[in-house]
Amino acid sequence: MENDSNVSPDSQDTNNAKEVNTDLDPFAYVVNNGFTSEIFKIEVRGLPKYYGIGEFRKLLKSKLKLDCSKVKSLGSGNPWLYACFRSEEERKKAISVLSGYKWKGSILTVKTAEPAPDPLIKRRLEGSNDFPNKKIKFETPEEQKEALLTSVAPKWNVPYETQVNNKYENAKSLLLRLGMELVRANPLLKHWIENQKQLNEGLPCKLLNTRFLENEPNCYRNKCEFTIGKDGVTGERRVGFRLGSYASGSLSVGPVDDIPTLPKVVIESAKIFEKFVQKSQYEVFSPKDLSGHWKQLTVRIGMVTGEVMLIVGFHPQNLNAEELSALKEEIKEFYKSGLGSEFHVDSLHFQIMKRKEKGSQGSEYELLLGKECIEEILCGLKFKISPASFFQINTRCAEVLINSVQELSNIDKDTVLVDVCCGTGTIGLCLAKDCCRVLGIEIVEQAVKDARENAVTNQINNCEFFCGKADEILDSVMSRVKENEKCVAILDPPRAGLHPKAILMLRRPKNLQRIVFMSCDGNAAFKNFVELGRDTSKTLSGDPFLPIAAVAVDMFPHTDHYELVIYFERVDREKLLSLSKEK
Repeated sequence: MENDSNVSPDSQDTNNAKEVNTDLDPFAYVVNNGFTSEIFKIEVRGLPKYYGIGEFRKLLKSKLKLDCSKVKSLGSGNPWLYACFRSEEERKKAISVLSGYKWKGSILTVKTAEPAPDPLIKRRLEGSNDFPNKKIKFETPEEQKEALLTSVAPKWNVPYETQVNNKYENAKSLLLRLGMELVRANPLLKHWIENQKQLNEGLPCKLLNTRFLENEPNCYRNKCEFTIGKDGVTGERRVGFRLGSYASGSLSVGPVDDIPTLPKVVIESAKIFEKFVQKSQYEVFSPKDLSGHWKQLTVRIGMVTGEVMLIVGFHPQNLNAEELSALKEEIKEFYKSGLGSEFHVDSLHFQIMKRKEKGSQGSEYELLLGKECIEEILCGLKFKISPASFFQINTRCAEVLINSVQELSNIDKDTVLVDVCCGTGTIGLCLAKDCCRVLGIEIVEQAVKDARENAVTNQINNCEFFCGKADEILDSVMSRVKENEKCVAILDPPRAGLHPKAILMLRRPKNLQRIVFMSCDGNAAFKNFVELGRDTSKTLSGDPFLPIAAVAVDMFPHTDHYELVIYFERVDREKLLSLSKEK
């Protein structure tokens, strides 16, 4: 629900710090929090036109041996960024090494940078623009309810038919823009695009009617990450949703009773754990001064199986192992014999949530009660869902999505399906019966393990799953496809799309003729769409892929979001050149 840019400044634990008035000083967190990497920050400019944040981190850590704690980009393709370090010595070393360094043909320039001001305090001090006019305190439950609905289900009061029509128009606008950008990126496409527009009512490809579940727009979310904080009206500890971003001045958390996207069991899960938090000796976590402990409750459910997984997110601050162990026993007993025993939980996990430290692998999950994973049924298959694995948020509509992918890709028994960013293998496994074999790629190791187990559970023998970044292992996976085999790639990347290097790899294999790109944010992945159709060059081999058909699938009712599925086909460059000459 919340963007990373909306949280308070990055910091470690808050103990033993000299206090500064945080209501007046936008840099108080630098002192109050004892340590923050914002103290030792640099600004790097002159970056190349095409680069990835992961590539830059790798440059710093692996090649230049710099102890960088954080890289902060201002957006994809931005020619400058910030990098933070753990000491003044490390910062000076970074400035010395990076100044004048040539990377990807660009000469880098570096200078020290000041800590970023606390966005909430900054806005309060500025007292300008929209901040003073935004209502961030609510006097009645009704006011709070409306603000919460606007935050998490902004189209809750719009007729569903209108929502569906709006998403069709949104997809239409995006495709119109794509047609124009493709011609700019590849002038050879001008006449091809013009021909397509004549066939498709002015669009560069066919746009099918939006697909959705007509009678089931509510109660669809099978996963929710609830924030634990203070109620904006009563001041009570609450397990719910933030009423707005930290930067907009909102720290309040509202109750979830009336959110139309949530199934009843998800709401009950939050309400029951809220009772435990309200009686706990430990305070809720504050994003303002980074004190407190209770941070998050994640609920995952099987919409078909009815199984429930809870993941309790907790910041340990300075608690020792004995205190943490006692707390975990309290949580277990609450669900075994306390108030929580009235609510059946199939899988209960404990997650330590604090700032990532050097060498850490991120958050780990500890099973407290029940089984490690829950199960869900999709397209008649059983799927194992672990705490960190990706699974489509709307199980019921996921079948509509998969059927749309199958229809657009036109796969058959002679087709090898390469499932990029496959998660727990849902799409590949559901389509395995219709194709020759499936090769899945996924960066999350546990998800790959789940995918392999899902294949065994469902007695599917024509699927292989590989762990790694798509831009690093796609070449080796594609090499498993024989030259005489037909190949279709299904792409289901994170919101921002695929790494540019992965697009380069997809362009190379001659027997890869079709791509189905699934995106939950077409604007964020837009650059990928354009790069697929860019003209052949020294760095971009292979004929371009061009959009042939698209469809919006409403996976997220009551929001502006939807899943955009675009089917691309490779078009012979010589054909495009010939068409251009004819005109």
